[in-house]
Amino acid sequence: MTGSVTFEGVNAFLTGIDNGVIDGDFNELIFISSLFIIAGLGFKIAVVPFHAWAPDVYEGAPTPVTALLAAASKAMGFVALFKVFIFTLEPFSDEWSLVLGIIALVSMTIGNLAALSQKDIGRMLAYSSIAQAGYILIAFPALTLDAVSGAIAHTMVHAFMKGGAFIIVAGVGAAGLGYDISSFKGLAKRSQLLALSMTVCLLSLVGLPPLAGFISKFLLFYGVLQAGVSGDTWIIALVVAGVLNSALSLYYYLKVIRYMYLYEPEGKEDVIFATPIRYTSFLVILFLVIILPLFYQDLYSLCEDASRELFA
Repeated sequence: MTGSVTFEGVNAFLTGIDNGVIDGDFNELIFISSLFIIAGLGFKIAVVPFHAWAPDVYEGAPTPVTALLAAASKAMGFVALFKVFIFTLEPFSDEWSLVLGIIALVSMTIGNLAALSQKDIGRMLAYSSIAQAGYILIAFPALTLDAVSGAIAHTMVHAFMKGGAFIIVAGVGAAGLGYDISSFKGLAKRSQLLALSMTVCLLSLVGLPPLAGFISKFLLFYGVLQAGVSGDTWIIALVVAGVLNSALSLYYYLKVIRYMYLYEPEGKEDVIFATPIRYTSFLVILFLVIILPLFYQDLYSLCEDASRELFA
C-alpha cells in the first residue's frame, strides 16, 4: 500500500493521506494493518489476549533465560511498539489508540487477578509482567511527550526490577530451595541479602516510594493523566485502573514477603553460594533499585530525549 518498508517511508505516506496530499480512503486498511501489528508485537510483550505462552515459559525455562525474556526481550518489544505506533503510525492514531487502551486495561487487570492464585514464583512473576505491560501501554492512547517519556522510563526500570527478581529466584533455586512460593518461607533467617533484595524488587514493582518503581510509575501515570485532562477524558480511566491494579498487586507481592520474614524456614542451614558472583549480582540489584530515584531527573531527561526523537 505504501510502497515502502522503512519507518520513514510509511510515515511519509500516512502523513500525506492525513494532509490530503494523497487521495484515497485507506482508513479500514490501515486499521486492519494496525491490528495485525498489535497482534505480532503483542505476543512479543505478552499482553492479553496474546499472553498464554508467558506463564508456561516463565515456569519451565531455565531461570537465567527467563530473566532475559522478562527484562531485555520485553523491553525490546516495547522499543518496537514505540517506533511503530508513536512515530510510524502516529498520523492515524485514531485508528488504533482505543484498541491499545482496551488491551492495556484488560492486561493489567487479568494479569494481576491471575497472579493472585499462583503457587509457582515464575508463573506469578509472569502474570505480573503481563500487568506491567498493561501499565506501559496506557501511554499510547495519550500520545504526548510526557506520557511516552514516562512509559520509556517504566520500561527501563521494569527491566531492572523484573530481571533482578528472576536473578534472585535463580539464586534460591541454586541453593536447592525450589521455585514454589512456599520455598521462600523463612528465607530472611537463612540469607538476609537474598530476602532484602527480593523485598526491594517486589515493592519496587508495586510502585512504593522511595524505590525506582515509584518514580517510573509516577512519571508514567502523571504524564498520561495530563493528557487525559487536556484531551480525551476516557484516558483518565486508564490511570485510575492503573493505580487500583497497582494496589491489587500489593497482595501477592506481600505474600512472598510474608513468607520470607514471618515464617520459620524448613531448613536450618544458611544459604551460602560457592562463588562471589551471585552476591555481587544481588548487591547490584539493590543498588540500582534504591539509587535510581536519586537520579530521577537524569533518567527522565534521557527518556524525554528518546521521546523527542520518536515525535520528530
